[in-house]
Amino acid sequence: MTESAHLNVGEEYLLRLKGLGSAGYLWDFILEAGATLVSVARMPTEKPALEVSATPTSHSADSLFSIRALAPGQARIRFMLQRPWLIGKMPPLREHVLEIMIQ
Repeated sequence: MTESAHLNVGEEYLLRLKGLGSAGYLWDFILEAGATLVSVARMPTEKPALEVSATPTSHSADSLFSIRALAPGQARIRFMLQRPWLIGKMPPLREHVLEIMIQ
């Protein structure tokens, strides 16, 4: 999936991606273009409330990223959902590309 964002210098964009941590998958990213134009930080997400239940359930928290525009131009960030121990051995389960135009 590809998404676009238009930001002014100094603005922040929050990106929430559906997690799959209970199966060992984590979101990671690479800056494919404009690495000096944006900063990307992983943000803490709320922990799910623990419930007592007779039936076992699993929950994967979403991943939240903060992208801050630092200078005018175009940036491209590729987010990949993958198991860390399989990086380079298997393709990501999912990808999300963020194209950013900064004024």
